[in-house]
Amino acid sequence: MVCKDDGYGVIWSVISSMNIKIAFLLFISYIILNTDIFTENILYNISNEAFDKKNMKVSNKGFIITGLILIIIYLFIDLADKGGIL
Repeated sequence: MVCKDDGYGVIWSVISSMNIKIAFLLFISYIILNTDIFTENILYNISNEAFDKKNMKVSNKGFIITGLILIIIYLFIDLADKGGIL
């Protein structure tokens, strides 16, 4: 029997309340957003200042744009889940 006040009970209640579908799709989206193909081609086309092709580095503006895209993807995944599509 698991007591709800001990460490195991708290961890188990957090894990059991997580939506695995959303977590998995968000993880896949994160991997895609951090690929070289996305940063060199798509992120550079969104803003020339987001990716420095000379040094092959993402700038601060690129991190902000990538974060905003990840938030938008999460919103669509959450809406799809609440709408019964997933």
